[in-house]
Amino acid sequence: MAEPPVDYQISAADARELAGAVLLPANLRRQVLEKMAAQRNLAGMLDLFAQVLGMANAVAENCRAMVELILIERGEHPHTAEQANLPTMFGALQGVVLAATVDPRGTCAGCAYRLGTPANTSPVTTSDAIYCRQELSRFYCHADLDDQGDPVRTCVGHAKAMKQDATK
Repeated sequence: MAEPPVDYQISAADARELAGAVLLPANLRRQVLEKMAAQRNLAGMLDLFAQVLGMANAVAENCRAMVELILIERGEHPHTAEQANLPTMFGALQGVVLAATVDPRGTCAGCAYRLGTPANTSPVTTSDAIYCRQELSRFYCHADLDDQGDPVRTCVGHAKAMKQDATK
């Protein structure tokens, strides 16, 4: 399975810090960034900024792909896109943390644990995966559905993460 095209690489630690900052007002985001800048040199901050821009591009592309899926492939009315589980920067930062914990080999092409996929950049999906992992619950693969459209098997990435957590 080929990796999705991803033009960013952010450490899980930076992703955790930025995920909190993304949801804050500008003055508080600046404080988080000032703290991060104090811990690295100018080149390090420029590299982080370049990686965040790459992530922003991926989020925008994933939003376009999800809206296209809803409107064109599923034939939904345009207002349903407003209710869709669309990618965000917060979701993408949570996705970095998820992807950092699992080898993507064997996961489906759209896995929430595979860096850069729409599911990996969606705040609802990544939050669900994190919650299920913390609660030791099943997280289902959305690539394998029954006739009613319900998932039928556990996500491979989630199963790998749970197995890894159990060995700690």
